[in-house]
Amino acid sequence: MFRRMRESTRVDDQTSLAWTEVAQSARVSYHAVSMIGDPRPDSNFAKVADLYPVEKVSDRVRAYLLAGIEHMLTWAELAAPLRFHEEQVMTVTLRPAYTLARATIEARPCR
Repeated sequence: MFRRMRESTRVDDQTSLAWTEVAQSARVSYHAVSMIGDPRPDSNFAKVADLYPVEKVSDRVRAYLLAGIEHMLTWAELAAPLRFHEEQVMTVTLRPAYTLARATIEARPCR
């Protein structure tokens, strides 16, 4: 009925490459979002900030984006670290990956 969570399966090269691409995308996204400055004066974010100066909507949106990306970075360090020792063996279990995926999704604002 239930599969054992500790069963080992070798990750094929295609899956490993896909994980590496996602991990690198998360790393690049983090740097890109971190470098975004204040919105242009004629943008919708600036217009909303004029209506509600207590808190910048752009800051809140940036924080939501970074929260999701930071969860992805945690997964990236687990599944596709930048450095491997030649004798290193990776053991990736499903529960932590599911937990991080859920946290990534929940970090975004509700519509």
